This record gives sequence, C-alpha cells and structure tokens, in this order.
Amino acid sequence: MKKVLVYTLHKAASMFIHKLNAEIATFLGVNSCSINGDHFADEIRRNSWKTVIATHDECAVFGPIRMGEALPNLPDAPDEHSIVFHARDPRDVITSLFFSSVYSHPIIKDVFDPGEQQRKQWLADGIDNFVLSYTQAWKKRYESVIELHRSLSRCNLVKYEDMVLHYDRWLMQYLMSFKHLAPQEDIRLLFAHCLNKFRDEFKIVPEDVHRHKRKMVPGDYKEKLAPETIVALNTAFGPTLEYFNYA
Repeated sequence: MKKVLVYTLHKAASMFIHKLNAEIATFLGVNSCSINGDHFADEIRRNSWKTVIATHDECAVFGPIRMGEALPNLPDAPDEHSIVFHARDPRDVITSLFFSSVYSHPIIKDVFDPGEQQRKQWLADGIDNFVLSYTQAWKKRYESVIELHRSLSRCNLVKYEDMVLHYDRWLMQYLMSFKHLAPQEDIRLLFAHCLNKFRDEFKIVPEDVHRHKRKMVPGDYKEKLAPETIVALNTAFGPTLEYFNYA
C-alpha cells in the first residue's frame, strides 16, 4: 500500500495536521501514525521516522513529520509514497517560536524543557534578539526542506497561509494526496466531512500570548519585529523566500 507522508515544520500548525490526519484516517478506515499520539511517540523518537515508516505497514498515514525531528525521516524510496509538504513563511515561524517558547509551550522532558529562568531571560532579551539568535539554525532547516523538495519527483506542496485564509481550497489540494485511499478514488465525501469538522478552526480571534493558537494571521512578523530585524531575516532567508514565493 502506498503510504501518505506529511512533512512540515514546527510552528506551521503541525498540531492541526496531527488532528486532520487522524480524522482523515478514521473516515477512510485506515491507521495513522503520529509523534503526537500516545501509541507511536516513544518509538519514533527512539528509532527515527525512517524506521517507523518502513516497519509499520499497517499504517497508511504518517505525520506530521517535522523537519529536524526524529531523524532520519525520509524512506529509502520516497517516490513510492504520496508525499505532502506543508510550508510556512520562516519569518512568521521564528516569530511564533518566540511566543511559544516564552509563554505557551508545555514543558516536556527531553523535548522542550528550558526552565523558568531561561524563559524569563528570553522575555527580558526581547523578541528581536531571540529571533536573530535562531536565524542561522532555521536557515539550515529550511535549506534541508528545499533539498528534500527538490529531491522528490512528486510532492504536493501546500502552505500555511492558504490553510488559514482559504481553508476550503487548501483542504482540497491537501486531500489529493489521500485520493488513492478513498473508495473509487473519490474524495468528495471526505472533503465535505473535513470541511465541516474543522470549519471553525481558523476563525480569527483576539491575540492571546498564552494560547497555543496565539495569532494565526500571516505576516505577523511585520508587527512584532524591528525593521532592522526584518531586513536581516530577508537577507538570511532570501533563497527560501524566493523558492516558496514568499519574497
């Protein structure tokens, strides 16, 4: 069975991808595998995504596979599978990372455990210092994303920005990667189900730094970062912004 592999990044609504994949799998009567579920999390972190994808043929849907997590994460013959990549503007990703790291991300031992003093220090140093301190690491992560995308002969590229602003169109494109799992390859019922199930997921509400979904509107970095920080990010992520048409 051809497996669906969904790649994405931290701070690109990956928890929504987790929920959506589980809903899709349940609707289609297949099994899903996620690092955010209780059943596979330890095994994925211990053995890598690549191993889990190769050894769990009872599962049809894998993800969210976050770049930089549980490596290696690419199977030996990726073109034998149906691959999705869900992207987001790196400037918004790092901006969101600051608020998550300082305010809202739960402490998880050996995964995210900065300590209260570190969180206070990030807050005292400010968002611009935080963002700039993470720029090179995320630049390398996006370079690996581009390398992955270029290596695949077929990849369904979808974007966070379309998901938030045009969920119906984004969903239809996303579900095309699951078409082979649907009866007669007809995804119309699946589309209607997921559209209704998550119809309120992207309602714009007032910003709350303590909420996981703090602020979904694309382009938040323009409000939160100093002009000189934005210039630095535009330079560092120049090839990435061009590649994914964020320039």
